[in-house]
Amino acid sequence: MHKTLIALAIAGMAAAPAFADSNVTLYGAIDYGYGLRSGDSGLAGKCNSAKPGPGCPKQGFESGVSVPDKLGFKGAEDLGNGTKAIFELEMGYNLTDGNNSIGGGGYSTGVANGIGGGLFRRHAWMGLTGEWGTLLGGRVDGGRYGVLGRYDPFEQGSVANAGSLQIHAQRADNAIVYVTPNYQGLYGVVAYTSQLTGTTNAYNTGDARLWLVQPNYVNGPISATFDYERLTVHNSPADASINIYVVGLSYDFGVAKLFGYWEHVKTNTSGSQPRAQGTGAPCTAASPCLGYSNAADGSVLSSALWDQQSWLVGLTVPITENDKARFSYVDYDDRTGVQNSCRKWGIGGLHFLSKRTNLYVDYASINQRDKGACTIGYTPTKAGTNGDGSNATGIGTRGVDFGMTTRF
Repeated sequence: MHKTLIALAIAGMAAAPAFADSNVTLYGAIDYGYGLRSGDSGLAGKCNSAKPGPGCPKQGFESGVSVPDKLGFKGAEDLGNGTKAIFELEMGYNLTDGNNSIGGGGYSTGVANGIGGGLFRRHAWMGLTGEWGTLLGGRVDGGRYGVLGRYDPFEQGSVANAGSLQIHAQRADNAIVYVTPNYQGLYGVVAYTSQLTGTTNAYNTGDARLWLVQPNYVNGPISATFDYERLTVHNSPADASINIYVVGLSYDFGVAKLFGYWEHVKTNTSGSQPRAQGTGAPCTAASPCLGYSNAADGSVLSSALWDQQSWLVGLTVPITENDKARFSYVDYDDRTGVQNSCRKWGIGGLHFLSKRTNLYVDYASINQRDKGACTIGYTPTKAGTNGDGSNATGIGTRGVDFGMTTRF
């Protein structure tokens, strides 16, 4: 699928952070671990030492295996009458070499190996908050991606994370977000972006515009989220849109916490063959059309559309005061002609040395089905703008990791 479509999946923000009066806070996370991934992914073909490839087995020390390495600043200023000005600036980095972990300025301009790019590529926003709610604008987390992070027992980290099977826009540019006040656990999020990735275009032609509506209920042991998103391309020659439906649920029984997640991402189109902007020619890599990708020869339009559904069930179990086990099972169903479908299960454990520092160990395995070529990828949030799934960027079908994380 063309990378433009990857970037057009989602945008928004899951919840607003809390701030103290008139302060600036430095925060972050440091994660370093060892990972081993192997097994035929279906992407690399036959692998050997004389013919290494992007999908061949790999092992070594890695940065951000369980939690993305990050460094950020957040602050608030009391403006009186219960209102505060707030901001957050957050960057990602690689502990292995100290470089920026998120490259490029957009989905099509990433620097090789994910190195380089702007400074605050994880978060960069400012806004106002008060009893009336929170209003902010800038670069924020993707809505669907944020929901999955809350209902994935592995919190979008390690070889067992759920998000790397799917295709997520991890962050949204040019966004404005409103979060309602919390009423007995019930609050809502409404978000809009005028151009999901990168700067706006002349006449706004080709701008990816997305609306998000997300009611949430969090009260005691119960957490529930519904997320709806609709994306269109302004002045697009194709009468098409991408609709996203997400449901997340969790319940903490004390002896165990149960998680559930479901999503459906589908392109709606009139069925007419779209033409490239301003030329009347078929869509190409240089002039893509929403909901379509090109055939191998680059000239004939393929019939591939977005139609993917996935679900997850998971569990976390406290073993001792300092130890916790976690489990998940993910089913990814690609209903297009590509049929890149698979199932993945994971198991892991956490040992807390303190409130801020823990050790981790995880194992995951993928079973392909249909024409599946899914692969194992580490936490997708540590790098990338467009949210490439591990179907395109991971390694093998079995993986194990262990390491240490500390937060400050």
